[in-house]
Amino acid sequence: MSAPRPTLATRTQVAWIRESDCIGCFRCVKACPEGAILGASRHTHTVLQDLCTGCESCLPPCPTDCIVLVPANALAAA
Repeated sequence: MSAPRPTLATRTQVAWIRESDCIGCFRCVKACPEGAILGASRHTHTVLQDLCTGCESCLPPCPTDCIVLVPANALAAA
């Protein structure tokens, strides 16, 4: 039995993609263990905030450094 997924309100950080800098390389999609990043090759990607655990696995493969971590509570309040 797996542990319950943390809610957006209980996580400390989540990934956010600066879409204007995303080149659609697909590397972050492959690196995400939660399947929280959507996008097609050569198209802008986006993070599904409800699925992102803030694990940082998507940061190293990104060649444009367009992924940043933001406080999850800021998104929960929005």
